[in-house]
Amino acid sequence: MWIFKKLYLKLVCYRVRINKWDTNTTFRTQKGLYKYLLMPFILRNALTSFMLLLNDHLQSYIDDFIMVYLDDILIYSYNFGKQKEHCALDILQWHQLNLNSKKYAFRISTLLYVRFEVGTEEIKSQKLKLKSLRIGSDL
Repeated sequence: MWIFKKLYLKLVCYRVRINKWDTNTTFRTQKGLYKYLLMPFILRNALTSFMLLLNDHLQSYIDDFIMVYLDDILIYSYNFGKQKEHCALDILQWHQLNLNSKKYAFRISTLLYVRFEVGTEEIKSQKLKLKSLRIGSDL
């Protein structure tokens, strides 16, 4: 039986350091010019840069027992013994990527992940989303 962990990162927005020589992040206020030291998500390609950062940190585990999409991390194992081994919390802590303690889920058999219902036997699209698509197509 498959066992899942669903983790959410905390304060994802400002995790990618910007090169100190990059002048494209300067902005003006009444008190002068300032520039970002960490990349805000309002910048173009910020999400892509963050995904590359996460993929780089978790590279040795992705597709073995981890799936990553933006700030959502899914850890899957076939049994509870492996679930203890398949814990990437130390890597996240090492890279100072903190988890949102209010939104995680441990030792679950079914969950919603990126608009899919992931279970021990199958992966399905969310029924509510499909229903709204069917209603919209009748118009």
